[in-house]
Formats: sequence, C-alpha cells, structure tokens
Amino acid sequence: MVLIEPGPISTRFTERARESTERIRRSAGPYSAFYPRAERAMDRDFQAGSLPPEAVARVILRAIESDNPRPRYRLTGMARALVPLRLLLPDRLIDRLLKKDPAAPNRV
Repeated sequence: MVLIEPGPISTRFTERARESTERIRRSAGPYSAFYPRAERAMDRDFQAGSLPPEAVARVILRAIESDNPRPRYRLTGMARALVPLRLLLPDRLIDRLLKKDPAAPNRV
C-alpha cells in the first residue's frame, strides 16, 4: 500500500465551491449563517506553496513504476511540515494552530 499526501494542489476547487455557495446562499436554508464564514475562508490564500496537479501525477507514476515504492509520498512543504507536528501535538491543538480565521471562536 502506498499513501500519497499531496498538501495544497492548485485546482479550480475554490472557484467551484464559491459558485456553489453563492447559489445556495440566496436560499434561506438552515445553514445560511455558515456561508459568510465559508466564503471568507475561500477568500484567503490556501494555494500558498501549492503544486500543479501534474506534480501529483508524476509522484503516482513514480510509485507505480518503482520496484520498491515508499509507503508515503509527501509532495509539498506543508505536507512534510505537518508530520512532526502530528507526532508532537494533539489533533485539537494542530487544528487550532491551522485555523486562520481570526473572527472564528477558538474552541478546543
């Protein structure tokens, strides 16, 4: 078994998610209060240090063609940086550190 841990990859995900939230936001549903926060999160730059999708494809190909593939392939700096943190810190603390929305309440 091989695990690919890509970290941030440049895709159109944020653009498509924004289109969906704008369409849904117009309706007064039970989750409408959450949409502004989701949109603020999408406005932030989640693509810092990201790689193109082709980088993931190259790593997958390398793992497939290898006679002895590594168990894990971490592609971006963010993916590599989280490994030591996960060994040293509890999940809730990591989540709090990664949360970038200063308007959001700090719950642990």
